Amino acid sequence: MNYSVIILGPLVLNPDKTIQPSLRRFPDFRILFFELTGLSRIFPFSKNINSWRIPDFNYKEIKDVEQPMGAALFLRKSFFTPLESQTVCRDDKTKIHPIANSRSKVPSEILTGFTDVLLDKKFSMFFNDVDLCARVKEGGGRILFFPGASVIHKRGKSTGKVKEKMIPLHTKGLLRYFVKHRTSLLDRILLLIFLPSIIINAILRVLLLRFYSKDF
Repeated sequence: MNYSVIILGPLVLNPDKTIQPSLRRFPDFRILFFELTGLSRIFPFSKNINSWRIPDFNYKEIKDVEQPMGAALFLRKSFFTPLESQTVCRDDKTKIHPIANSRSKVPSEILTGFTDVLLDKKFSMFFNDVDLCARVKEGGGRILFFPGASVIHKRGKSTGKVKEKMIPLHTKGLLRYFVKHRTSLLDRILLLIFLPSIIINAILRVLLLRFYSKDF
């Protein structure tokens, strides 16, 4: 057993048993540019322009990855700091580290509120899984894609019903992620440059959604 593996991402299938692409790279400003301009949609099979979605990934092989989709994740509990000793670092990142003896069982009393340790509550819905994977990587853990396990995911069944409300939440999560994990001076400057485009993009998506949802 490899105790350095902290998160395992299974193969995600559509209801018709076809493969649902479920892996992403951590977003950066290059990826953000291609998403905002729509170029990643125009060239979906480009490894450079659509690198966020990893279009050339082989979903039949076991491989280290950055971010499996939060719809299904297997987690090693002993990696995360017990809730009782949980503190927030100065940079507002949830403290997370490998426990020296990963083979030892975690007492049940410290698992109370385990979700509070896993997820940053400032991510209301979107990007909390991206943040979790980023913190695992920053803590020295590995994230593995394992096609030997599979789940069926009905994509958009929950969010699709209230899609207009999801757009602002997605935008908020995106900004929160960049503020939290892209902390250099250059990153801050780039975020300020990108900010108007991010907001305009969200507004346009809401307006288009309203227009196409009208009954004619």
